[in-house]
Amino acid sequence: MDGILGMSRSMYSELYTSGPLYIEALRNTSMISANLFSFYMTLDDEATYVDIGYMDEAAFRGGSSTEAGLVWIPMPATEILFWYAFASALRFGEADDKNAVSYTFDAYIPAIFDTGTSLALVPNAIAGDFFGRLLKGQRYVNVNGMYQISCANKDEF
Repeated sequence: MDGILGMSRSMYSELYTSGPLYIEALRNTSMISANLFSFYMTLDDEATYVDIGYMDEAAFRGGSSTEAGLVWIPMPATEILFWYAFASALRFGEADDKNAVSYTFDAYIPAIFDTGTSLALVPNAIAGDFFGRLLKGQRYVNVNGMYQISCANKDEF
């Protein structure tokens, strides 16, 4: 189970059985009209929340998903519980930020989307630069490529 609501993907196999995804169960009983959930997350004192069955268009920068540049990504059919897709590039920073940096890859790499984890895994070729930018000015420990920071320092980001 991923999180308190069980937001992982449904998975059916001989080794592992589960009921339907929470969202699928709500849709199957007509409690929501779409198999959809979205998260609104902020670092500010403003509330963070999940929308179930719809997206709050007003929560997007610019007031709509179109204005904010939302891109729908197809999810591979798989026996993996994680929500993921394949990516050929990664950008660190906002598009209009002069300090933003983009990384491109020769092959597609898996990208996992998980609100309940603070783990960021990137290809070895960009790890030093990526984490150097992410952790700039922060105290951290690097042990065998695993960059660790104290949760006590989370407000410094």
